[in-house]
Amino acid sequence: MSKKAEPKSDRVKTKFLPIDIYNDKITLVWPLTPAKAKAWCKKWKIELDPMDEGDDAVTYRTENGSVLMLSSWDTDIHHLSLLAHEAVHIASDILRHKGVKEEEGTEEAMAYLVGLIIRTLLKALTGLKQ
Repeated sequence: MSKKAEPKSDRVKTKFLPIDIYNDKITLVWPLTPAKAKAWCKKWKIELDPMDEGDDAVTYRTENGSVLMLSSWDTDIHHLSLLAHEAVHIASDILRHKGVKEEEGTEEAMAYLVGLIIRTLLKALTGLKQ
């Protein structure tokens, strides 16, 4: 029996996005149903936190960089605010991984990195040029 092909819009997309200034990367994965998120995490050996199951977006830090999993993508306010929220988590993870402590005087590094992450993610998700 052959497996039925998924509609193109339901296929999971994976993009590897370099954050060159910090020699890091983001793995962007979408769209993910809870079942697909579990399967993807199992394949890539990421322990999915049960508290995150069913969330619209979740970020994990791995030895290979940050992973951002989205249940869906659209350019509405809800999804853009999710992207901003997750970008802060990713920026914190990258800076912490590079030994930068979040304290007074590091806000500019954080703000710059969040902006860079948002631009990188939006370019990958929308195809818009920077």
